[in-house]
Amino acid sequence: MIIKSSCQHCGIQIEFDAESANEFVSCPSCGKQTRLLLPTKPAAKSTTPKLKFSRRDKAILVVALVMAPILAWKLYDLRVRGITQSLAPFELPNLTSTTKGQPRQASLPKQQPLSAEEKTSRENILKALLEVQSATAVGVTRDRYGGLLIKADSTLNFEKTKLSDDRHYQYSSHARDAIRFYSKANGAWDSYFKYDWMREKHEALMFEWDFKDLHDCGVSFNEKDYPLQSDATNARIVPFDECLSLYWKGADIFIEKMKAELSL
Repeated sequence: MIIKSSCQHCGIQIEFDAESANEFVSCPSCGKQTRLLLPTKPAAKSTTPKLKFSRRDKAILVVALVMAPILAWKLYDLRVRGITQSLAPFELPNLTSTTKGQPRQASLPKQQPLSAEEKTSRENILKALLEVQSATAVGVTRDRYGGLLIKADSTLNFEKTKLSDDRHYQYSSHARDAIRFYSKANGAWDSYFKYDWMREKHEALMFEWDFKDLHDCGVSFNEKDYPLQSDATNARIVPFDECLSLYWKGADIFIEKMKAELSL
């Protein structure tokens, strides 16, 4: 599908295929590097009707607000004086009991342990991610990395169908975040092989939202250590190896969280 995007420098409209979204190209007008952005949809206006109150409704509301604290005080007073029989239908169950004068919290229902199938599914997801992690630790080719990433993503999509219970949500979410950072590194690798200047200088571009994403998950670094790109104030030039390393550190954080939750 052919769509249009404005040049971020001169404003001219550039036609491109939707599959090329988010790529950098040279503007045919000003010649500067610009990013092909998908058009954003305007926020839908709220169609929720406004509530209208009649004078009678407002009067009832005022009376209810005045009477509520009075009724609350009456109920409290009756309870203090021991007159509780008439309130029995409204009593909440006592959540504590006493043993030899000592208060004891009511026991909560125990969570069922993970089934053998659930444990196996969790282990398979973690194992696939650890294969990617191990490859990045010793050095990995682009093709090998891409294959391991596809395998990890496929494993998660297959195994999470067996982890539909809510208690697996956090574990699956950590796995998805780890794959997200591995995918960011893979995207940086794609750009590196696409643009000659990146390979010549062994550099990559990282954007403000990339830095924020890394900070939010706990990766420690200072983006101001990297120079701004001359024609894109929201992007910084980062040595290519450091770019991959930052993304891989983000994935490592979520893999460690998965290890901690593996058998929970």
